[in-house]
Amino acid sequence: MPGKTRQDTNNLVDVDSPQIKLAVIIVTYNSASALPSLLDSLPAGLAGVDGCEVIIVDNDSQDGSADLAQAHPVRPAVIRMGRNAGYAAAINAATATVHPQADVLILNPDLRLYPGAAKPLLEHAATPSTGVAVPLNYTEDGRIDHTLRREPSILTAWADALLGGRLAGCCGWGETISKADRYARRGLVEWATGSALLISARARRMVGE
Repeated sequence: MPGKTRQDTNNLVDVDSPQIKLAVIIVTYNSASALPSLLDSLPAGLAGVDGCEVIIVDNDSQDGSADLAQAHPVRPAVIRMGRNAGYAAAINAATATVHPQADVLILNPDLRLYPGAAKPLLEHAATPSTGVAVPLNYTEDGRIDHTLRREPSILTAWADALLGGRLAGCCGWGETISKADRYARRGLVEWATGSALLISARARRMVGE
């Protein structure tokens, strides 16, 4: 039986082929107001990356998100869950269709990619010590979005509860890392919010379903 095809930002590729180096997965739930801007940003954001596929997983949106995605010029594959299955289940439904040798870039639908944003993440994910790479995120007004976190502990819980997350983060005691110098350099992090995650194919194979 011939392999199915999906269209990436440049050309048609065989989804059963290891030619696909990157799968972009976007989970939607009533995301019609935000999704077009993200889809519009993908061709430039994926510049320099060969063999991409884009998968939209819709958790039974009532605002036409899935239809909007299907009609967009990027022509993503659309998986309709038929119910609000949740974020993780939707991601799992998408990764089940992705070639095991492909990296996976998970994006929230309210993001937009800067030109060339994906390629550096793929380069970092190619190093043996990296399982997940996260980018710098920016707010609408250009400020750095504090997406890095410390491992939760009694101290972070106490500081966040007594001081509030913003002040506790500024003091270096809270769960959120808000010091500017930490976002000015690359390095290992304990964890980060899941708005944008590049998961390496190697990590996918090691961790499994």
